[in-house]
Amino acid sequence: MDTDNVDDRLRKLAKASPNFGRLYGYQPLLAIYGSQAELTVLTNPNAAYVSAGQFGEVLAEEFVTRTGTRVEGTTQFDRLNALTRAGVLVGWSREAFDKLRRGRNDAAHNHLFDTTKARSPGEALRGHSRTPRQ
Repeated sequence: MDTDNVDDRLRKLAKASPNFGRLYGYQPLLAIYGSQAELTVLTNPNAAYVSAGQFGEVLAEEFVTRTGTRVEGTTQFDRLNALTRAGVLVGWSREAFDKLRRGRNDAAHNHLFDTTKARSPGEALRGHSRTPRQ
C-alpha cells in the first residue's frame, strides 16, 4: 500500500498503537484500521465495528496473498470460505473473522451504538494482532 496519501496523524496514531502498531511495517492498513477500532470503541462504537470489519478484510486479503489461496468471487465471504477450504482458517480463527464480518455488516445497516457489543470485535482483533511470519 502506498502510504503517501495517509494523513500523518493517522500514520502516527497507527504506529503508536500498543496492540496494532507493530503491524504497520507489514501492512499499514492493518495498523490503521486496528488502531481506529481500538480508539473509537467507547466514543463511536458504530465506527469501531466498521474499522474492525475493514481490518478483517485486509487481514483475509493478506492471508490469500501470502498463502497463494485461489478465491472464486470478490467478497469477504468468498475469501473466508476459500481460506477455510485451504486449511488456513480453522476453528476459532474462522469464527473470529465471521464475528468481525457480521459485526461490521450489523453496524453498517443497524446503527449500533452499544459500547459493550463494540468491544467484542476489538477483543477478536487483539487475538489476531500477533506479528505474522514471513
